[in-house]
Amino acid sequence: MSAKENDAANKKMPTVAVAEGLSGVTEVTRFSSNFRIQHIILFTSLIVLSATGLSLMFHDNWLAALIIRLEGGVEMRGTIHRLAAAALYGVSIYHVLYVIFTESRHREFMSCRSRMV
Repeated sequence: MSAKENDAANKKMPTVAVAEGLSGVTEVTRFSSNFRIQHIILFTSLIVLSATGLSLMFHDNWLAALIIRLEGGVEMRGTIHRLAAAALYGVSIYHVLYVIFTESRHREFMSCRSRMV
């Protein structure tokens, strides 16, 4: 066995949770609930930032004016926009710290990085 094959054999491969579904079909969980929550916060904050930012940028459009009214006016729109921005910053910082300080994710990141070089 070559040194490269030996290194590959010694590395722990990520495990996948497998469960028997209600219909008798085997179900595979690809992402943990942690990843799912991160992604829900990410795409929700991006959608909210887009809606509030574009409605302010194109405030003279009838659709943007309607969205601003639905948001509770310009002041409330600003508050919603800032809260969505804080959520986006928070989930981004959390993700970076999660990758750096969690052993399995750090190992996965380093293996991706070594493949790029």
